Amino acid sequence: MLKAATPMGMGLINDSTAYIAGARSLLQGTGYSEIWLATGIEPIIHYPPLLSAILALIGLSGIDPLRGSRVLNILLYGSNIWLMGILGWKMTGARIAGLFLALYFALDGVLLNIHAYAISEPLFIFFLIACIILLSLHIEKQAIKWVALAGLATGMALLTRYVGLALLATAALVLVVLQTDWRKRFISLGVFLACALPWFFAWVFRNHLLTGMATNRGFRWKPLAEKNIDLGINNFTDWLFPFQTAIIKEPIPALLLSLIAIILVCWVGYFGLRYFLKPTSTEQPNPFIFFSAAFIFVYASSLIVSLSFFDGTTRLIDRILSPIYVTFAILIVAVVTWFWKRCQAKTRIVLGGIVCFLLILSGNNYYQTVEKLTQDGQGYASARYQNGAISHFLRELPTDVRIYTNSPPAVYSSTERPSYILFLDADFTRETKKFYSEVKGDVERGDAILVLYGLRKEEINPEAYDFLIGGLNLNIKNGTDMIYDSP
Repeated sequence: MLKAATPMGMGLINDSTAYIAGARSLLQGTGYSEIWLATGIEPIIHYPPLLSAILALIGLSGIDPLRGSRVLNILLYGSNIWLMGILGWKMTGARIAGLFLALYFALDGVLLNIHAYAISEPLFIFFLIACIILLSLHIEKQAIKWVALAGLATGMALLTRYVGLALLATAALVLVVLQTDWRKRFISLGVFLACALPWFFAWVFRNHLLTGMATNRGFRWKPLAEKNIDLGINNFTDWLFPFQTAIIKEPIPALLLSLIAIILVCWVGYFGLRYFLKPTSTEQPNPFIFFSAAFIFVYASSLIVSLSFFDGTTRLIDRILSPIYVTFAILIVAVVTWFWKRCQAKTRIVLGGIVCFLLILSGNNYYQTVEKLTQDGQGYASARYQNGAISHFLRELPTDVRIYTNSPPAVYSSTERPSYILFLDADFTRETKKFYSEVKGDVERGDAILVLYGLRKEEINPEAYDFLIGGLNLNIKNGTDMIYDSP
């Protein structure tokens, strides 16, 4: 279905450009570099390398990484559905539960939409599900091969997204809490870390060797914005209750999310601590359920820390919250199965009706998502960027004319040309004025052009913007997209 839903190819955003350009750079022999920028070959450190490396491997067959991302995501979508089915079956011992979980994932319009973009989340979700299965199998069977494979999956998750550290922390917590003695804890944890960490250490060492930094995320305290918190709450409740906009009003979503968080923390804390203190006389929590519940708490906490201290610009949109959606779906199926096994026949009919209602809601949302995806390409793959007047002009532009823009990914996605970035929201300092004067001089001489996409008043510094474009010729205006060149 993902293939049919993406006739115009994968959706493209800023991150997509980095991964695809990174793969092309690897194929060109210029390393994992920022070739979408015209400032020279600079190594990429903001985006972990695994997705680009896989796209480059696909590219060895002659398939361009842009097309390769579609091939990869179709495979990942099918694999993730299959893995969810396996997880549901192993978690409950009931094949019907596995089928329900697989269907619940397959009919989730939000997760389909995420798989329709050339981003790292589909690959991260694959390693997340795989790690839950493998580590839970190790807890049940006490076979070292399972914890080693879980460590490998976690290591690959770390090379896919930096937030894979949340998966590493959760797995370590599960190994410490759900093992019966310290010998098993030390051995399992040692094997797990030995298989997970070398990959990440090698990546960080490479970054430090080339740039002097482990990542480009510096430490800076910035309180989590209330607007971003509200966005995250609304996105989660929209996913959980597709009808919530019409029925559930404020402050119910925030209260509901708080209640869910309290229940999860209490459940993990109570059952985890009880088993940790008395493993021989206490029933072991289901490792699949315990892992999923603990991951939600650890992942959410890591987001709060990251947004508050390292990267305050990240918005709590669906793609960022998608690992929570996946693990929460696992818990939903676990709860439904628990009630099913303990219900009388009449109650099972009611419960079956609720399950059907959930699937119908998901199916309706899924249909709407497919309809949206098939109408146009998403993000930079849309007709606005690929077939508009701006892109046609840029494709005919001589290669010796420099491009200055507020969105190099948009330029690269439509033309594969590198460009120079303009920060239009910068303070109009002496340094900014000097740089803008140089840019303006290039444009006035005909050596460069300005390409400005989707300008909004709240995103620009009016004084700096007026200074930059003053006296230049507005060659093309297509909605909020503009090209300025020499007078």
